[in-house]
Amino acid sequence: MSHICEEYAKSLGVRVGRPKISDHFFPIPFDQYITIQTTSKFESRNYSFWDSALSLIKERLPQYKVVQVGVKGDPLCLRADSSLLEATSFRQMFHVIKNSSLHLGVDSLGVHVASALDIPCVGLYSNMLSSQSGPLWHKNSDFTCINSDKKNNKPSYATVEDPKTINTIKPEDVASSVLELIGVCHDLGDYKTLHLGPHYP
Repeated sequence: MSHICEEYAKSLGVRVGRPKISDHFFPIPFDQYITIQTTSKFESRNYSFWDSALSLIKERLPQYKVVQVGVKGDPLCLRADSSLLEATSFRQMFHVIKNSSLHLGVDSLGVHVASALDIPCVGLYSNMLSSQSGPLWHKNSDFTCINSDKKNNKPSYATVEDPKTINTIKPEDVASSVLELIGVCHDLGDYKTLHLGPHYP
């Protein structure tokens, strides 16, 4: 299956080029931080276990702060050290991502901005395959795509899933991917999620 960006380009009769990101300064009081965008406009892409994943990350990366980026209406991530929800323009958000050590998020604006800015990134994919809607522009940094377990089924492409396949992604897999891109040795190979039921969050 081809990438959605390529399909749009065919329909419009244009070529897919590398975007130019224009950013505006926004002050961040941290020397080392990762950004996180926890939600998308599609409910099926909204992961329920961020707090567990961030708990594992922060225990092993105490020198890094977590800065939440996003748009109005996004729920607050309780494990983030700073929330910029409703505090920045899009260009200011781009500046914050540009100066981060890594971006973590669902399939939404932030992961594509990170790709265009060549920032290491971990992206979670569910209702679409990462090969269809994942990053296109990374050259000098790494991007880890974590696809949900669809039980050998095709992607749903649905805005709402019940149950949400994104919740088959284990928190330790998210945390491991972040730590490995940052370059930190970890013990998460010893962790194994036994059960994540509907009432867990």
